Amino acid sequence: MKSSSARKTVVGMAASAVALGAVMATASSASAVNSSACTRDDKNHWAYSVDLSDAPLREGPGNQYRQKGTLEGLHAFYVICSTVNGSGNRWYYGDLANGTRGWLWGRWING
Repeated sequence: MKSSSARKTVVGMAASAVALGAVMATASSASAVNSSACTRDDKNHWAYSVDLSDAPLREGPGNQYRQKGTLEGLHAFYVICSTVNGSGNRWYYGDLANGTRGWLWGRWING
């Protein structure tokens, strides 16, 4: 009897672990962040792309955030504020010319 109840417990725990793993696997790695993450006021100014490549505009200050737009090469980005993320990179929060708001890695613009 003890062997049967122990087996049921182990099987139940394994099923719970599998279910929890499935829930965690579907969770988003990062949620959108607005200007509340800013640590520096950049005086609201236009900055321009320094590269002909398209730069991804993200929902937060880091590559782990979902891309929500693109700063096309040699186009403008209206900077509102900025922060340095955990990797030591400066990220700017602001608007694309079309009004899409998000975060852009400082490497892409002349901040």
